[in-house]
Amino acid sequence: MSKTYRVGVIGCGYIAQRSHLPAWHDEPRVSLAAVCDANRAQAELAAQHFNIDNVYGDAGEMFDAEQLDVVDIATRPDSHLPLVQKAAERGLAILCQKPLADSMEQAQQLVCIAEQHDVPLMVTDNWRWLPMYRSARHYIEQGQIGRPYTARILASAMLRRENPVSSTQPYFAEMPRLVIFEMCIHWIDCLRAMFGNVRQVFAQTRRVNPALAGEDLARLMLTFDDGATALIDVSWACPDVISPGEALRVEGERGALSVHNKSQKIFFNRFDSRMAEPLPILPQADSFCLLHSHFIEQLDAGCRDFVTSGRDNLNTLAAVFAAYQSAETNQTVDVPTPVAADAPPS
Repeated sequence: MSKTYRVGVIGCGYIAQRSHLPAWHDEPRVSLAAVCDANRAQAELAAQHFNIDNVYGDAGEMFDAEQLDVVDIATRPDSHLPLVQKAAERGLAILCQKPLADSMEQAQQLVCIAEQHDVPLMVTDNWRWLPMYRSARHYIEQGQIGRPYTARILASAMLRRENPVSSTQPYFAEMPRLVIFEMCIHWIDCLRAMFGNVRQVFAQTRRVNPALAGEDLARLMLTFDDGATALIDVSWACPDVISPGEALRVEGERGALSVHNKSQKIFFNRFDSRMAEPLPILPQADSFCLLHSHFIEQLDAGCRDFVTSGRDNLNTLAAVFAAYQSAETNQTVDVPTPVAADAPPS
């Protein structure tokens, strides 16, 4: 029988209250032991809403006071490295929000810290758990379209042209790296699940919205291990607020599959037939329930075969930074195989 894991959550902002905390609250193998936020008032509100007894304004204080098994880090990337260091020193299993770090050096150090302390580390990238991408990968693995050779993701949304640009995440306005760092990282990870590691990136970006510091338009061309290619075309400047969303199309040697995130079906076109299969309806926030369940199942089994382990995620992050380099230089950029760097001194 599974043990009950005592979980502490660091960061009680929008994504934590919308997704992390509800998913932990609904996980029967977990006890939400404590929450922590530098804005203690925000942590107090989260604790009240989710019936959590222990509230902290400092992560070190929470680690010292609580007997935790798991820490869920739901803070901004620039805080991840020191928080992982503190959690790893205490032997805690770590779930860390994407992007893993602000730089490849920090990400590599972070992974090294977890490995040196022999603690589990998984990156919270919930897009892999969304039905459209899980189903696409399933049918590709089943051979429904034959060997895939290319994919396209087309997505659109709109941010306000004045502050706050987003009512839930107003800090988007000040981010010097925006749509690739915040959103394309999800799609790169999903495509890697289908095609393997990214080997080359060519990218173009543009800032349309004058209220933003970073890019809100991006086109990325990715080349993968086996020569397959993918195009990601995304706009967060789109004025069409009626039907925003994302669509995926994958072409293979026997046919193609296509799916939209607002659809209840995944469609297949082959040379000799057409068909459709049902697609489960799953709100984005509920994908965290599947992610958290996978994390706990791996801990229960004594395994660390996480679908988005810290080490695996290094290629996703390397492709993100390669995209920015490509956009700056207007050149195709090779994506090296990253390795965990030496940990910084304690």
